[in-house]
Amino acid sequence: MQNSLAVFQQYLCSNGAPSCENSILLEVNRDLLTNHYDHAFDLTLSQQDLELVVWLCSTIDITNGEAMVSERAAVLKSMTQPVLLSLLQQLAFDLSSHTLLKVPLIRPPLSTYT
Repeated sequence: MQNSLAVFQQYLCSNGAPSCENSILLEVNRDLLTNHYDHAFDLTLSQQDLELVVWLCSTIDITNGEAMVSERAAVLKSMTQPVLLSLLQQLAFDLSSHTLLKVPLIRPPLSTYT
């Protein structure tokens, strides 16, 4: 198990994942593989690390192109309100970086309240 953990962490680091506790990265990965997005985001958001949140958003590839609009909507709809609000708060903190990734995630939930 320790060897596979090291291999997985090396894979994440080589793919741009920020440093984080091994068990958290493994649990987030398990959640992604089983489409448990709410828990993956809840766990990631609880780390209060914007780079980790941005990494997760880019990893699940929910913002690439118009073909992904329905998938993005499905992921956002699967989130509980507290997780969604926390995601919005953390993504909106600094819109000067990763703007193309953040705005498509921020816009749909906000448009339901206008």
